[in-house]
Amino acid sequence: MARIGTRFCGEIGLPGGHSIQTKFFVLGASLIPLESFYVMKESPGFFSSSVQGLPIPLHGRSVLAGYLEVVIGIGLIVCLIAVCAGDGWIQRGLGIVAVIVLFAAVVKLRSEGPRVEMHRAMLHEVLGMSADPHWLPQDTFDRAYANLIRLDEEGAIEKRSFRGVSLAYALWAYGGDSMRRQGNHERSTEWCSKANRILDAVLGAPK
Repeated sequence: MARIGTRFCGEIGLPGGHSIQTKFFVLGASLIPLESFYVMKESPGFFSSSVQGLPIPLHGRSVLAGYLEVVIGIGLIVCLIAVCAGDGWIQRGLGIVAVIVLFAAVVKLRSEGPRVEMHRAMLHEVLGMSADPHWLPQDTFDRAYANLIRLDEEGAIEKRSFRGVSLAYALWAYGGDSMRRQGNHERSTEWCSKANRILDAVLGAPK
């Protein structure tokens, strides 16, 4: 009997065991992406998992990874049928290669790339979460930004350490988003540019 309901898939791993996942409407297989989540805690279930986290805009990589997971599952079934049916070894081989390529594509999609991964690592270093500032509801954003300001004012973090650089980066990134929320887009661009320069320096990018 075909399963009808919802399930989370298309997981993108993040620092601290957090992840981005997308909830799909399921009719036998994942069909329609409903919403993506920044997941901070997951409780596995028999058919699906329940998650604790923040709803975020649909995340393209997570959605595509979710669809590819379905295609891989179908591909494995087709390969199994081909083997059982005794079809030619060339067809079976091509099917296996196709599944391997799709699996590699899912692995690739689950990596956001070194720049975004460093961005998330630096946010997580000082906040314990790596969600993009613009994803956060206002009250969560305000608490996180206030915590960054408090850490900076206390001056207890060595500024040349990774944690110190991460704090500077997070302050500029959150400050830029704060300006955007206030409608000051020119200042927002300026602050975000300073955050990007810190990120470039950490990654060793040419200036």
